[in-house]
Amino acid sequence: MDPSPSRRIGWRRAWAWRPARCPVWCPALCLALAGVGCTGQIGEVASAGEPAPEDAPPDLEAPPPEVPLAPRMRLLEAREYAASVEALLGLEVSSGIQHGDRSNGYPTSARAQVDEALYTTLLGEAERLGEAYVAGPLAEDAPCMAGAPDGACVEGFARDLATRAWRRPVGDEELAGLRALWDRVHADASDPALATRALLTRVLMSAHFLHRFEVGTPAGDGERLLSPWEQASLIAYTLTGAPPDAPLLEAAADGLDEGERREHAERLLDSAAGRRTLARFVRFYLRADELERMAAQPGEYPKLASAAQGQDLLEELDRFVEAVVYEGDGTFQGLLTADRAPISAATAPLYEVDAEAVPEGDWGRHEFDPSRRRGVLGLASVLAAHGSANQAYEDSPVSRGLLLKNHFFCESIGLPSGIDVASAADMAGLDADALDELTVREQAEGLMNQGPACVECHAQFMPLGFAFGSFDALGRWQESRNGRPIDTSVDEVVVAERSRSYAGHLELIDALVEEPVVAACFARHAAAWVSGEVSAERLDTVARRALAEGNPEALDVRGLLVDMLAEPRTYLRAQDMGGEE
Repeated sequence: MDPSPSRRIGWRRAWAWRPARCPVWCPALCLALAGVGCTGQIGEVASAGEPAPEDAPPDLEAPPPEVPLAPRMRLLEAREYAASVEALLGLEVSSGIQHGDRSNGYPTSARAQVDEALYTTLLGEAERLGEAYVAGPLAEDAPCMAGAPDGACVEGFARDLATRAWRRPVGDEELAGLRALWDRVHADASDPALATRALLTRVLMSAHFLHRFEVGTPAGDGERLLSPWEQASLIAYTLTGAPPDAPLLEAAADGLDEGERREHAERLLDSAAGRRTLARFVRFYLRADELERMAAQPGEYPKLASAAQGQDLLEELDRFVEAVVYEGDGTFQGLLTADRAPISAATAPLYEVDAEAVPEGDWGRHEFDPSRRRGVLGLASVLAAHGSANQAYEDSPVSRGLLLKNHFFCESIGLPSGIDVASAADMAGLDADALDELTVREQAEGLMNQGPACVECHAQFMPLGFAFGSFDALGRWQESRNGRPIDTSVDEVVVAERSRSYAGHLELIDALVEEPVVAACFARHAAAWVSGEVSAERLDTVARRALAEGNPEALDVRGLLVDMLAEPRTYLRAQDMGGEE
């Protein structure tokens, strides 16, 4: 007999564990099931003074640091969670699953935690998925579970489910706990389907499903070595945003050496998922994730000519990255110097190309005017991601300058807050009503002229953005505004600790290509994508070794990631977990 509604609440509590009372350092409210307790500190809480990836440029004169990464449980971000559910159950997750953390500038950050709201969301999703799976794919995936399964069937199903969900072999005690849960719910409710749903919910809410474990076991010399299963998950999620596939899991079962890690990393990078994920990494490196919002919510961006334009700007960048990395020379420098861009009917006008030259729904290639555009920083998509959302004419020297300062030179700027434009204009001796008559650069230079401290701060990054003033908020070429010429020359801006001057963005791009610290900074950001770390010293432990494996002057993008994921130090963690094990 089915239990009453009040009884069903009891069954819900039976399998829907609550976060245990764990120390404050537990990184995800200690997501654990019955029999899997919170056993020690994993990772550490961010401190206000801890260096981030862009706090200081890499010191290329010093030997690579030897600081192991921190042991962590890394919460799957929303896309990783969705891919993991699809791989496990063949089901799509709800649109409301949008969680993630970008403490290090990337969605792969290791700092994400589960608060009460996210816990409730994930629990509701796990229950929904369990119900949908029992009503749908279960009968085909595990025929013996349909109807009244016997003990051997339940145990076999639980073992297979947990092994695939947790991306490692399930232990005997863990399996016994899952079997006991199924038996208890079935005995109380006389409902095998409800018992199977309970089992699915517990597996999906396990810390071992929701997290990528990077803890390892003691390996001597004050370090820990990740298990082959942990290594396989690190490789797969980094390169595809999804759990390890069958070939990688088979290799993990036999242990993974450096050559095998390299082989599987190369294979996964060449997959469709690998290509999409690499393009996504570059998108975040360029701080162009705003394009995702433009594509999803074009109505929030009045500057867009159409919803299709927002969607195609996102696709433009992904297509460009794939063309350079997989079809071109494959280098970081190639990303900066490519001479063409993919265009659609929606984006063609941004390059002064007739939209009718590109068939609707198709893509063509546009050769850049070499006197105007070059590489990824000449793409309409990237420039649009760093421009006003509302006014199509209004470029953003702040956003563009900070992109270069932070992500190309690995230098940070402490930004002020609470600025009132009208007050700033008054302090600078400007008529706020007259601001619209000025170019964006003239406006910015006037507003920041409020004293030596203000000028000194803005001088660190604003000139880098001024150099790209010939492109408006949609990446269209512009030479004047309201009859006033746009000045893109830059005098005495400090780049890589040297004062330099540039006639405009093309000279600046040339300097980026030639500057060794820029390639090293890119490698550091790649290490942040791989590791989820924020500490520059720890990131350089991984990045500098991978950089040394290749040619920094022609830095192979795929090769850099493969070298990082083959490198043994990527899989070492600090021995001290900050608490009792």
